[in-house]
Amino acid sequence: MVIDLYVVAPPGGPEALDPVLEACVEAGLDGLCLLGTAAPPPVQAARASRFAARLGLFFGVQFQVDRGVLVWLPRDPDVLDREDWREPAPRSADDVVALARALGGTVLATHPYDRSRGTSFGDAIFGVTELGGIQVANARLERFRNNMAIDATIRAKTAAFGGTGPEGPDRIGRAATVFLDALPDQAALVDALLRGDTWAVEFLASPDEDNGREEGRGGRDPDGRPPRRDGGRDRGRGRPAHGHGHRQGGNRR
Repeated sequence: MVIDLYVVAPPGGPEALDPVLEACVEAGLDGLCLLGTAAPPPVQAARASRFAARLGLFFGVQFQVDRGVLVWLPRDPDVLDREDWREPAPRSADDVVALARALGGTVLATHPYDRSRGTSFGDAIFGVTELGGIQVANARLERFRNNMAIDATIRAKTAAFGGTGPEGPDRIGRAATVFLDALPDQAALVDALLRGDTWAVEFLASPDEDNGREEGRGGRDPDGRPPRRDGGRDRGRGRPAHGHGHRQGGNRR
């Protein structure tokens, strides 16, 4: 399965969510992890969407903490409906780790070296304990910073993952995470991350896309979306043929 593990739920109702899910379908993704920001994501709206039958849906919450952003992926998404974790919302890395320990699941760190949206962890990521993964690829496709993040996963002995990040639906389809096995539910997703059975992938651009990205838009089909990935992926093996993957497997805790 090819899953975007970092899709932030947009504000608004189903009319705002549908373009995000449609972009995932158009990008040829098998699933996405929809994140709320210090609050539950719109689980029921996503499941009721006309695009839901074509995607594996997973859910989590992102929290801004001291130096960056952490993501909690509960093993059972039903716990997101509980009130006890929301007041007060976690404010530190230790708080998020304690939340995952108490209610189940794992904690992921967003890209530690991408400072495009403010403070990021940098090397302070090595002080965050019990991580289930570190983001090494996002929609910005910055090779140097991504390589630094890959080195961090090796040093921290944790999984690498890819996902769009806090971007709009027009950026979906540039980075994702490959799982060799089908993931029937959220517990299977968490287990695969904890085993380190992931490939973070960026989809290589054509020369025209590269030129467009330098102008800040990236390559697009005439309707403004990223090119479809369906034809560029060997579904039998689960690896994108037109992408390059960073393998970080075998969690060595």
